[in-house]
Amino acid sequence: MLLHKVTEEDNKLGIGKSFPGLTKPALNNVDLYAAEKELYLGSKCQVDDNPNPWQFWMIMLKSGNMDTHAGKCPKNGHKIGPFDPPSEFPCFGKGCMNQPLIYHNYTTLQGTTLKGSFYGTWDLNAGSSRDSANMNTSFYSVTWQKELGKGSWIFHHVIRTSTKYPWLMLYLRSDATSGFSGGYHYQTRGMSKIIPESPNFKVRFTLNVIQGGGPHSQFYLMDMGSCWKNNGKPCDGNVTSDVTR
Repeated sequence: MLLHKVTEEDNKLGIGKSFPGLTKPALNNVDLYAAEKELYLGSKCQVDDNPNPWQFWMIMLKSGNMDTHAGKCPKNGHKIGPFDPPSEFPCFGKGCMNQPLIYHNYTTLQGTTLKGSFYGTWDLNAGSSRDSANMNTSFYSVTWQKELGKGSWIFHHVIRTSTKYPWLMLYLRSDATSGFSGGYHYQTRGMSKIIPESPNFKVRFTLNVIQGGGPHSQFYLMDMGSCWKNNGKPCDGNVTSDVTR
């Protein structure tokens, strides 16, 4: 029997909706809510182990579009008003920083294999079409599978850019169980039981490129992020002095 510890109701939690452990300031603050929801989902998925528990693999979608005229993006760590976009961050106009559509196929047990996936697009007028012939529609797909009782999880990633979304990112992350993630100034949850410290760790993975995607194909494997301060102190969430890569 396959038990989903995170339900559809959990996934649809949004600001204004309470859940166990949610702090009062976060209830109607989208930034605080997102971080605390991640901790909550991590607690539901947690598996006890030594030396620490672990939670889940992280699959992250990002877009390089940045609407600097909206006045919502910091510049060099400082919050400022609208400014002209730099050439490396494209934006087709208002709404260019939208979240992608996502369609989720929950993991099911098919014979002796666990399988699941999700897919979608940043082009909001494209609906749920998976038509590969429409090469000017952005598209991503992630599938995962594992044989019961043996082997490792296998992830299959597909990503395609479009004219409106020329820089897209699809990451497979093994975040630490606790601590700041590279690029993010809040605690996250993940698969790794300890925080690796350079140079005393190794990463082993197998990459099989099934089909090249041409000029519309991009991928980021493996994603290895870190956070530090130039004065040698640990990161503390201060965006003006934390360095994340």
